[in-house]
Amino acid sequence: MIAKPLIVGIGHYLPDRIVRNEDLPPPMNADPAGITKRTGVVERRWIEGKIRTSDLAAEAAKRALADARLEPTDIDCIVAATLSNDYVFPGLGVYTQPKLGIANIPAYDIRNQCSGFLYSLNVARAFVMTGMYKRILIVCAEVHSRGLGKTMKHAHITPLFGDGAASVVMSADAHPERTRPTFSIDVLNVFADGKHADRLRQRIYDVGIDPFIDWKQVTDDPEEFWYAEMDGQFIFRRAVDGMSKAGRAAVAQAGLTLDDIAWVLPHQANLNISKTVCSMMKIPPEKMLSNIQRVGNTTAASIPLLLSETIDEGKIKRGDRILTMAFGSGLTWGAAILTAQ
Repeated sequence: MIAKPLIVGIGHYLPDRIVRNEDLPPPMNADPAGITKRTGVVERRWIEGKIRTSDLAAEAAKRALADARLEPTDIDCIVAATLSNDYVFPGLGVYTQPKLGIANIPAYDIRNQCSGFLYSLNVARAFVMTGMYKRILIVCAEVHSRGLGKTMKHAHITPLFGDGAASVVMSADAHPERTRPTFSIDVLNVFADGKHADRLRQRIYDVGIDPFIDWKQVTDDPEEFWYAEMDGQFIFRRAVDGMSKAGRAAVAQAGLTLDDIAWVLPHQANLNISKTVCSMMKIPPEKMLSNIQRVGNTTAASIPLLLSETIDEGKIKRGDRILTMAFGSGLTWGAAILTAQ
């Protein structure tokens, strides 16, 4: 018998340090009001001190496990998603594992950036449905602030991003003592088209050259090699197109209409992208959930972070259907429909 995977626990963690648009590094010559108008971001969280991505991931995971009323030893698999690993290798999963006191279980790493949560959810769902694992911990975490350019050259990228983490527990069984909603995964589709991968990337190194970190063989400007590169207008258009099409397809596949959707939870990349997607899909603005104003784009952590906050606020009720969509580097995108149980 195929098990029906359920999200039975969720938690998030944000660093304490708040960086408002006015607080961005002076060399960026930032325009606070202009940043908010273009992106919706007013502030974001950036780490302080010698903190790594796995530290944020572990804190979020502990909260998800507590929400699920499970111990770390109840988990039999970890799936981790990030674009900002502690180091080039190994991945986030194995560095998070000992911080939870877990050993001798597999740790998978997902490299799908802003679509990382949906990809992780898809992998974990398949594992549970086939009976390979019973309880899977998904951890999504990012430390963007250490890898962002701090000059005017990056003023169109750096203000978008924040640090943070979120985690969910997927199980074959609902916990009998749980009081908060669990979530079924009714539809989940993910996609990729790699021919435009260079439109949004961060190189740092290039194995096509020797030595692989010699930026002088690639560009006259080291900042183009070290920090994120983005064709903003192209990504905006493709994000709107990809998310809206994936969202419509997911609703149709579930045999629903948009009237059946209680909440729309888009990946928090840019508030104007989210608004445009909802406008194209004719979704009422009051159905769209958002937190980019306070946390910025936390990439893989974005969707579960917003879901966790929304649950904490008590907005989501049992029976609510949630449409979530993502688009990111790769290019990758997808959509899912979750139902609160």
